[in-house]
Amino acid sequence: MSSFVLLIEDSEEFASIVRETLRRIHIEVLHARDGQTAHQMLTQYRPKVILLDINLPDMTGWNVIDLFKPEFEALPPEERPRIIVLTAYNDAANRLVGKLQEVHRFLVKTTTPQELQQVVREALGA
Repeated sequence: MSSFVLLIEDSEEFASIVRETLRRIHIEVLHARDGQTAHQMLTQYRPKVILLDINLPDMTGWNVIDLFKPEFEALPPEERPRIIVLTAYNDAANRLVGKLQEVHRFLVKTTTPQELQQVVREALGA
C-alpha cells in the first residue's frame, strides 16, 4: 500500500463516496467509523494522510487528534500524517480549532470530488 489515506467517518454512505473519488486517482482508503478504531488502524498502518470528520459516535475529531498527538510528536515532522478535516461544520470556531490543531486543510463536505482529489494528492506530495 504505497498511497493510502485513513478516512475517519461515521457515515458509510459518505465514506463510500470518498473511497470511490480517491480510487479514481489510485489512492486506497482505509475506513474507520470511530475514533478508537482509527487509533488502532493508525498504529498498524501509518497512513500518510488522515481525512477526519469532526462529529464521530465515540468522540469528536478534535479528541481524535489529541489521542494521536503523542504518537505524531514522536515522529520526525516529514513522517507525521497530514490531517485534512472533512466536515459539515463550516463555522469559525471549528476552523479556529483546526488552525490551532495544525491541520493541513479544512474542507467542507460539499467540496467537489476534484478538489478533494487535488488536496489529497497535495498532502501525499504527489
